[in-house]
Amino acid sequence: MSPCGTPLTLPANLIDTTVNLAGGDTAATDVWPYVKCEVETHTEGEHAAHLVFVPGVSGRAVWAVWKESYIAAQIKEPCMAAVGSGGTEEVCVLFAEHPGRHTWEMSPNHQTGKEAWEGKECASARSRVAEVPAPVDET
Repeated sequence: MSPCGTPLTLPANLIDTTVNLAGGDTAATDVWPYVKCEVETHTEGEHAAHLVFVPGVSGRAVWAVWKESYIAAQIKEPCMAAVGSGGTEEVCVLFAEHPGRHTWEMSPNHQTGKEAWEGKECASARSRVAEVPAPVDET
């Protein structure tokens, strides 16, 4: 199986909520507005996509969760699952108690956030939101 991949364009109010939840020096420009579901392919339950890490708290992050009827930003603890040892350890990059498989079980090339959006799987979704300008990276 592979990640679900259902795309989502974040509304401005969800970006604001994400910034408030993350706190610290998190800015709206830190939140990539185009994401896709990162949990294993599913037909029921919520979609989920990583948005930003909470500054100063190892692994804790703000995630977008959505279904057809709603969308929300939630702080979630990291999944602590890992496999391997001796410098070859792979960790799951999803949240604690996520549905489905861990990321290393789904795909050796699991991508999150901006990387996932720019991948070929999201080409059709990108074309639907082409008129929405992407944030300017000022780094």
